[in-house]
Amino acid sequence: MPEGYIEEGTRVVRGNREGVYGRPDQNFRTIAAMWSAWLSVRCRHEITLDAADVGHLMILMKEARIANSPLHRDSHVDIAGYLDCVDTIHQLGTE
Repeated sequence: MPEGYIEEGTRVVRGNREGVYGRPDQNFRTIAAMWSAWLSVRCRHEITLDAADVGHLMILMKEARIANSPLHRDSHVDIAGYLDCVDTIHQLGTE
Protein backbone atom coordinates (compact mmCIF):
# COMPACT_ATOMS: atom_id res chain seq x y z
CA MET A 1 0.00 0.00 0.00
CA PRO A 2 1.40 3.45 -0.89
CA GLU A 3 2.35 5.86 1.86
CA GLY A 4 -0.56 8.05 2.98
CA TYR A 5 -0.59 11.82 3.41
CA ILE A 6 -0.12 11.64 7.18
CA GLU A 7 2.71 9.14 7.08
CA GLU A 8 4.56 11.02 4.38
CA GLY A 9 4.03 14.43 5.98
CA THR A 10 5.29 13.18 9.34
CA ARG A 11 8.29 11.47 7.77
CA VAL A 12 9.26 14.58 5.83
CA VAL A 13 9.06 17.05 8.73
CA ARG A 14 10.77 14.75 11.21
CA GLY A 15 13.53 13.83 8.80
CA ASN A 16 15.29 16.01 6.30
CA ARG A 17 13.43 19.27 7.00
CA GLU A 18 14.19 19.14 10.71
CA GLY A 19 17.82 18.51 9.83
CA VAL A 20 17.86 21.53 7.55
CA TYR A 21 15.64 24.01 9.42
CA GLY A 22 15.93 22.82 13.02
CA ARG A 23 13.17 21.79 15.40
CA PRO A 24 9.72 23.09 14.39
CA ASP A 25 9.18 24.87 17.71
CA GLN A 26 12.40 26.85 17.30
CA ASN A 27 12.00 27.57 13.59
CA PHE A 28 8.33 28.51 13.90
CA ARG A 29 9.11 30.86 16.83
CA THR A 30 11.58 32.66 14.59
CA ILE A 31 8.99 32.90 11.81
CA ALA A 32 6.36 34.10 14.32
CA ALA A 33 8.64 36.90 15.50
CA MET A 34 9.29 38.04 11.93
CA TRP A 35 5.64 37.84 10.90
CA SER A 36 4.57 39.64 14.09
CA ALA A 37 6.95 42.51 13.37
CA TRP A 38 5.79 42.75 9.75
CA LEU A 39 2.09 42.62 10.62
CA SER A 40 2.50 45.13 13.45
CA VAL A 41 4.04 47.66 11.07
CA ARG A 42 1.54 47.01 8.29
CA CYS A 43 -1.51 47.09 10.59
CA ARG A 44 -0.17 49.91 12.74
CA HIS A 45 -0.84 48.10 15.99
CA GLU A 46 0.91 45.31 17.82
CA ILE A 47 0.20 41.80 16.61
CA THR A 48 1.83 38.85 18.34
CA LEU A 49 1.88 35.43 16.76
CA ASP A 50 3.29 32.30 18.35
CA ALA A 51 4.85 29.16 16.91
CA ALA A 52 1.53 27.29 16.71
CA ASP A 53 -0.04 30.23 14.84
CA VAL A 54 2.63 29.81 12.17
CA GLY A 55 1.68 26.16 11.69
CA HIS A 56 -2.02 26.97 11.44
CA LEU A 57 -1.41 29.83 9.01
CA MET A 58 0.72 27.58 6.81
CA ILE A 59 -2.11 25.02 6.82
CA LEU A 60 -4.51 27.76 5.67
CA MET A 61 -2.11 28.67 2.86
CA LYS A 62 -2.10 25.04 1.72
CA GLU A 63 -5.93 24.92 1.96
CA ALA A 64 -6.08 27.95 -0.35
CA ARG A 65 -3.91 26.08 -2.84
CA ILE A 66 -6.11 22.98 -2.54
CA ALA A 67 -9.12 25.16 -3.40
CA ASN A 68 -7.47 25.73 -6.78
CA SER A 69 -5.91 22.27 -7.23
CA PRO A 70 -7.81 19.77 -5.04
CA LEU A 71 -5.89 16.72 -6.25
CA HIS A 72 -2.39 18.15 -5.80
CA ARG A 73 -0.83 15.59 -3.45
CA ASP A 74 1.97 17.82 -2.16
CA SER A 75 -0.43 20.28 -0.53
CA HIS A 76 -2.19 17.48 1.38
CA VAL A 77 1.15 16.04 2.51
CA ASP A 78 2.32 19.49 3.62
CA ILE A 79 -0.85 19.99 5.69
CA ALA A 80 -0.15 16.73 7.50
CA GLY A 81 3.44 17.86 8.06
CA TYR A 82 2.41 21.26 9.41
CA LEU A 83 -0.13 19.64 11.72
CA ASP A 84 2.62 17.35 13.00
CA CYS A 85 4.72 20.45 13.69
CA VAL A 86 1.83 22.04 15.64
CA ASP A 87 1.47 18.83 17.63
CA THR A 88 5.18 18.88 18.45
CA ILE A 89 4.94 22.52 19.55
CA HIS A 90 1.97 21.73 21.82
CA GLN A 91 3.66 18.65 23.29
CA LEU A 92 6.82 20.61 24.06
CA GLY A 93 4.79 23.48 25.50
CA THR A 94 6.96 25.96 23.61
CA GLU A 95 4.33 28.28 22.14
